[in-house]
Parts: sequence; structure tokens; C-alpha cells
Amino acid sequence: MTNALEWYRYEPRSGVYDETVDSRGQVRDAWSSVARLVSGIGSQGLRQRLERCNHLLAAHGATHVPHRELLARSGPSTGWHLDPLPFVIGREEWAVLSGTIAERARMLSSIASDLSGERRLVRDGVIPNTAIYSDPSFLPTAPADRGNPIVWYGADLVRTADGHWRVLRDYTDVVRGVGEALLHRSVLTRALGDLGDRNTPTPLTGHLADFRSVLAKAALAGVESPRTVVLTPDTMSLEYLATSYLCAQLGFHRTSAADLVVRDHRVYLRSLGGREPVDVVLRALRAADLDPLANPLSSGGVPGLVAAERAGLAAVVNPVSAALVGSPSLAPHLQAAMKMLLGADASLPMVPASWCGDREVLKAVLAAPEDWVLQDVSSGESVFGYVLHAEKEASAERRTWTMRLRLRAVSIVARRVVEFSTVPVVRDGHAVPGSVVLGVSALVDGSDVRVMPGGFARVIDPTSPILSQHSGWAKDVWVYEQPSQRPVVRASGLPQVDLRTSLPTRAAEAMFWLGRAAEGAEVRARTIRTIGERAAADQTLLTLDAGRWRAAAGRMLHSAGGPSSTADSTLTDELDLAVRGRRGLLEQIDALLLAASTVREFLSTTTGRVLADVSELRRTLRFDDAEVLEQLLVALAAFTGLTQESTVRGPGWRLLDLGRRIERALGVLGAVEATLADTLPSASLQPVGEMLLAGHESLVAYRRWHRTDVELDAALDLLVRDDTNPRSVAFQLDRIGEHLASLPSTPRAAQLLADASSALFDPVSVAGLVIAIRGPLLALAEELADHWFSDRIGAHRLGEVER
Repeated sequence: MTNALEWYRYEPRSGVYDETVDSRGQVRDAWSSVARLVSGIGSQGLRQRLERCNHLLAAHGATHVPHRELLARSGPSTGWHLDPLPFVIGREEWAVLSGTIAERARMLSSIASDLSGERRLVRDGVIPNTAIYSDPSFLPTAPADRGNPIVWYGADLVRTADGHWRVLRDYTDVVRGVGEALLHRSVLTRALGDLGDRNTPTPLTGHLADFRSVLAKAALAGVESPRTVVLTPDTMSLEYLATSYLCAQLGFHRTSAADLVVRDHRVYLRSLGGREPVDVVLRALRAADLDPLANPLSSGGVPGLVAAERAGLAAVVNPVSAALVGSPSLAPHLQAAMKMLLGADASLPMVPASWCGDREVLKAVLAAPEDWVLQDVSSGESVFGYVLHAEKEASAERRTWTMRLRLRAVSIVARRVVEFSTVPVVRDGHAVPGSVVLGVSALVDGSDVRVMPGGFARVIDPTSPILSQHSGWAKDVWVYEQPSQRPVVRASGLPQVDLRTSLPTRAAEAMFWLGRAAEGAEVRARTIRTIGERAAADQTLLTLDAGRWRAAAGRMLHSAGGPSSTADSTLTDELDLAVRGRRGLLEQIDALLLAASTVREFLSTTTGRVLADVSELRRTLRFDDAEVLEQLLVALAAFTGLTQESTVRGPGWRLLDLGRRIERALGVLGAVEATLADTLPSASLQPVGEMLLAGHESLVAYRRWHRTDVELDAALDLLVRDDTNPRSVAFQLDRIGEHLASLPSTPRAAQLLADASSALFDPVSVAGLVIAIRGPLLALAEELADHWFSDRIGAHRLGEVER
């Protein structure tokens, strides 16, 4: 066939294997359907689909502030982008490749069994002791496997210039790539729309069902309906989004180390209602960081988890002992290990790796380090590898690596620099070649290995000094299988586990602070907009009644997170700092996005899209840009509406709404104190009262009900005592009472709420009224936090408001 890719001017690199176009310039058979799929849409069509992919990824949280900052720190990437052109593997090639992946998983499983048991490979010198003991994933106290040493297996594959697939790295430690593959398939299917219906790749739903089934089988004997959690690193990690998506698809709790506790060798989840037993722990946390008692150098972890696994009272997937076999430190020795144990080489070989503990290898590397990729496995980092290009190297870098090689060669693995195959990547509406690494996953169920019919392809920067550097671009992997070969979605047949009231304390705390941060952002935005618009519309307000309106506006801004007024500060300065200063609007939006990112699995995709809009608006937010402020308020209102209408009324939603109600009540009280605590003459009461009511969405209701100028008692009734006004303090206290009645609260919390409620109608001054209600309300928030949350990390991380 003719080159169907000419229309977007794709020119493969010379001397490099291209996945799409062969040496004659013809589209390869496997890619012909994709070429037809996009044929005729043109550059504009590609741009539109790329934009749609980015928007859909944003809806899942890929553009939220914490992740964007991490990506920026990790290299030249400016974000996470999904290319609208998939990576395609044909039927015949996939049949062979999946078979070799399954074979390699079995071989590595045999090696893992030996290393955790008899250790014949070490005893016979096939794998040097030093290669094992210098690896941070080796834990001497790890138990021998009792079943499958490897339950999940992953690999990074590359195709070299000769057209053959090779393993760049094995993964037997933490689960990776599965969430990315599921997310990319969901996004690309929607982005392509009806185009995708004409060329449907093998679906991934069957693999998801297999994952649940295999994890259930990993549970200890006699556990009929196991409870499974996914143990992840801290929220601020690049893998967070994909892991969160995987948890949502599997229906398992995503937990951090602080959510789990080990007592008497049993693992428990710290839940809002107390400790809940855990039967299976799926690890997305490295073995080296899993348990500080097993590895004092670990960063965090769950104390006693390895001992619980060793005692046979917890099923850990993958088992801790399996982590070592996928480490780069063993890569140079795997071929010999397979030969000894199994009498055969793997059909899917690795990119050749050499151990620098071998004197001849060390000599060759020291002679020309620029020809090698060097991986220091003793560092404990998750990304290894430096390529020392002779024309780019700094003498200091060469000296550093020369010193490492001379001092600890046993912990360094070297690979020759090789060219990876390329695929089309969309840039500016056209396709350019990008080097690609294909991530694959498999489940090991006894002798049965189930390879996911797809994967996670990373486009890498070939000029980067870090071998596995992600350029920020990814591809969905499409596999075409014969209909008869497509996996059947199998039901697990396991009894249901009722988790409706189960909520990890980490998630509980984040939901609580999500509600507070969302309301805090809205109060700030509305206050800034109200005061800014009124001052701009009527400059005489600044000098009205000897500056009383101006002073009240400054106090109201301060109550909403702005700076305190000073003698020489202008209202413009204070509005600006209310946006970008400490405790200001930008900081509160960051708190909102961070809190949302920690509980992304509890929020709908549409809610995620609204959060993406909030994140985007944050970039251009200014106090004097009324349009952006209005768009932000609309987005925040949409977030509130979605959390009310698209979130199940379980403990998570109740905590979110509880946080919102507490923050809203405190916001109203602060504004009332700032504007009405001092006696105002009638000339000032009207504009100050209107500013207060407008800042809390109650001015229209006041005018409709009273049809008079603003009066102090009427305004106080509407904002404080009227339980039919959803913005009033009384309304918030009623909702708080409903939530406390449905959550595991304390007698003191109930008493504090009663104290706040009883103060609503006390005939005292405005200042006295505010103090009488706010004091018990702040004490109530503190009481709930002390009672429910395992540690108080969220208070400073997720945006506690100082009052």
C-alpha cells in the first residue's frame, strides 16, 4: 500500500527501527488500520484530538498543582500528555510477544523462589553475594514465599535496530503501568469518539477482573472474602494518579503507611470507625521502604508489616522477597541463573547488562564511560541511569562516576548505549518520530500467566542523561487479538465485602479539609470580587463617613484571609495580597487541589474536570480581573454542586460537607464581626451591610424579603439566625448536627455544638454573639480532628485556616 502517513509529513529517523513505517517507506500491516483511522482528519483534527486527550487527562487530575510541580522538577517535561495516535501491536507479533512475556515471568518466579529459599544460585556462585547484599531491596528478614513468589510481573521492552524486542528492565517489586494503561485506554477511547468504534483494540476489562481474582487467591487459606488495600507512597509522587485510578477501578482502598497498623502480626486499616482487618496488601510501595523495622534506612513504611508476612498472617503482593529478582543489580546474572535452574535461556532476552564487580567489565567502563549507561543500585532511587555523552559531559560528572566505580563497583551495572525504535508523536498537528519504551504487565496464577493485552508506552528523550526519563508524553497500546483469543471476563464468585462505612483515616482527614478548603476558597474569591467591584464602581466609598466603609472593607478582607490594614496600605494593595499573600486565595486553591488529589478516587470524572478548570484559572488569577474571578466562582459552585449530587452519602461525603459547613459558619461569623461589630451611623450601615450580604450571597434574599435599606437586626437574623438561609450560621449548625448523628462522634462534640446553637439567640452585642458561637465551633473542629484522625499531618499540609 502507499504511505498513508504522508499527509502528516512523517519522516522516520534514518538508521533506527520505526514501528510504523518500514525501510521502503510503507506503512507496516499492523499500523494500516490506524493510518486509515486518522486518514483525512488533517492537522487540525490531530490538534483537536490532542487537546481532547489533555482535557480528559486534566479531568482525572493530571494537571493539578502538586503533580505539575513534580513533573517540572523531574526533568524537561512540562506536563503529562497522552498522544492521540496509539502504539499498535499486530495479532501475530502479540501472540509471540505475550508468550515470551509469560515465559519470562515463570522463569523469574523460579529464580525468586530459589533466592528466598535454598539459594542454590548464590551458593554455586551464579549470582554473587555482593550483588544481593548491596541492593536496597534485599531484606534479610523477608520470609520465604508460601505460594507464588511473583503475582504481578512487569517489564519495560524496547525494540533495537535489528527489529527484535528486548527487556530493558524487569519489575517484580511494586505494581506499575496497570493504572496508566487503564486510564489511557479510557481517555483515548473518548478522545477519538466515533473514530475509535471502527478499530476496536482488545479491551482491558478482562484483565481487571483477573487482577481481582488473582489478588483474592493470594489471601491466606480460609479467608472467604478477603479485604484488600493498595499501599502507596506519599501523595506527592508521580505514580499517584495512575495508582489512584487503579484503586478506583479495582474497588480497593488506596492507603498510605499511616493508614495501616500491625498488632500481634495482624494488619489493620485505621478507619474512621476503628481498626478493620486487612487480608491482602497490594504493594505500590517499594520493598526497601515497606517496613522500618526490616530496613532502618526506609523512608516511612508500616512497622511490623514484614514480620506479619513472615508469620503468615498477612498476604503481601508482590511478596517482599520477590522485589530482588527485578532489581537492576541482578540483571547481569539472570541469563546464567535461568540456564542453571531451568536449563534454557529466555526467549525474550534483556538488553545486555554487565556487572562492574567483574574486573574486565570495570576496566572497559573506566576506559570509555561515555559508551555506557551506568546504574547505581545502592542509591535506593526509583530512577537509575546516567549516560555520559563525551561531547556533553562535565568533567565533574565524569570524576564523580569514576570515583563511584572505583569505590563501589559491586553496586553499579553497566549497559551499552543502544538506539530504541521510534513511533509517530503528534507535535503541532504533525507527527515526528519519538523513541519509545513499551511497558507490559502480567498476572501469575500458578502455572497460568495472563498478560494484559495492552500496556503503557512512554515516549522518552533520547538525549536525556537519565535512561528512563519520561518526556511527559505517553501512548495507549493497542493490541489486536483474534476474537477467539480475546479473554473472557471472569467473575470472581467471591462473597461481597460491605465497605460502605469503611473509610481510611487519611481519606477521612483529606475529605474534611477538602470541604474546608473549597469553602475557604469560595469565601475569599467572593469577598475579593465584592469589595473590588464596589470600590471600582463608586470611589466615594473610600472616603465615606471618615473612611468607615474603607475600614470595614479592610477588616472583611482580613477575615477572609487578607492582610491586616495599616495606616499607609491602600485597598488595592490589600486586595492584591488577599489573592497572592499568605493565607490568600491562591494558597487556598492550592490547599483545595492538594486535598482533592489525595482522595481523587472518591470524586467523579466530571468533578475532576471542574478541578482542572480551577487549576487552570489559578494561573491567571488577579484581584482586578473580574471575569476570571467570576469563572472561578462558577467553577467552585460547580464543584460544590457535584459533591452534593455525584457523591454517595457515605462517611466520606459527610466529612467533606462537615468541613464545608464549619468553614462557612466561621466565614460568616468573621465577616459579621468585621463589618457590624462597631456601631455604624446610618450613612455607613447601608453600603457596609450591602457589602456583607453580597459577600455571602444573601443580598438578593434580603431585598426580596424586606424591601428596605439594610438594618442591623434584619441583616443579623438573615446571616446568623435564619435556618432557611443556606448561607446562615444556623443552617450550618443544623447540618453539622445531622452529620455528627451519623458519624462516630464524641459526647464533647455534641455538647460543643449545643453550646454554639444555644448562643444564636442570646441578646448580646454583635461581638459577643460572634465570640459565643465561634469559640465552641473552633473547639468542635479541634475535637473532631483529635478524635478521628490518626495524625495531624493534614492540618498544615491541607490548608488549616488560622483564626
